[in-house]
Amino acid sequence: MGGPMEEITIIKLLKRKMKLTRMYRKNKDMYVLKIVFWTVLLAVLLTLGLMYLPIAGDLMDPYVSSYNVKAETPRKLITPLNFMEEAAYIFGVNKYLMYCIVTHESGWNAEAKNPKSTAYGYGQFINSTWVAWRVKMGEDSDLSLRSNPQDAFWTMAWALDKGYRSHWAVDGRYCASYKLRP
Repeated sequence: MGGPMEEITIIKLLKRKMKLTRMYRKNKDMYVLKIVFWTVLLAVLLTLGLMYLPIAGDLMDPYVSSYNVKAETPRKLITPLNFMEEAAYIFGVNKYLMYCIVTHESGWNAEAKNPKSTAYGYGQFINSTWVAWRVKMGEDSDLSLRSNPQDAFWTMAWALDKGYRSHWAVDGRYCASYKLRP
């Protein structure tokens, strides 16, 4: 067969293979250990409720901190009251004050119309006020939006936040005891 040189080469190759095999086993064990660690950690976090996994947007919080993301916020708001509470929360105004104003102004009727003026909708906004405030907000000033709960309550909360509380005469009669901020 071969001489001493060939035997040394074979021994070196065998040693190298054994070393690589040990390294592979060591790395494989570390890899398995890492997988087990992260799996257990994930299970613990999910069990304790410390991890939030949004599933198709179902768990998204309807309350947001920035006014400009209104259109991008996923919501499950189905009643005018939900929209009113959302707007009050976002603008930091008292939802009970808004509730009192809407109750006395329109009785929660989206189509409420004052026969003596152009006041219309939940907040009884007159045409000129609606257009002016919506332009200041950077929103669509279409008058038909006064009956839309989202737009009406966002505009009302914005106006209260900006100091236009005196716009609603009912505030002085029925809602004066409510503070502007919660």
